[in-house]
Amino acid sequence: MNDLNQIIEIHKSTLNRGKASNFPNFIFKLWYNYQLKLKNNQIIIHRSGKNIIGFILYDISNKEILVMCVRKGFQGLGIGSLLINKIKEPCRVTFDCKHIQSIRFYEKNGFKIKRKLGVFNYIDRVEAVKC
Repeated sequence: MNDLNQIIEIHKSTLNRGKASNFPNFIFKLWYNYQLKLKNNQIIIHRSGKNIIGFILYDISNKEILVMCVRKGFQGLGIGSLLINKIKEPCRVTFDCKHIQSIRFYEKNGFKIKRKLGVFNYIDRVEAVKC
């Protein structure tokens, strides 16, 4: 399985709800191919052998984490923190404010909840910033 297929598999498996969880793989493939062609975007990958365990898609120019996912079965082992620590500059992230684990994770990793953004794709979003 190539890297992009693994990334899509991990991303889809971590979606809890919302319309995106039902998108076919080719939609994810189109989106990731577009994002990875942008010169300002960088993907940081954590592997175990040939298998991707987790990744961050990061927009360098906007200093924003676009996507961060860790494969189920490897969550809670510090992999997400390892990935975030590879970003050496202040950054921001938006996520589902009803997902308590995400709030705790980002706060533990030095992010502060900045503001509530409202509903997007049926999900109540919040912005967190790490200075």
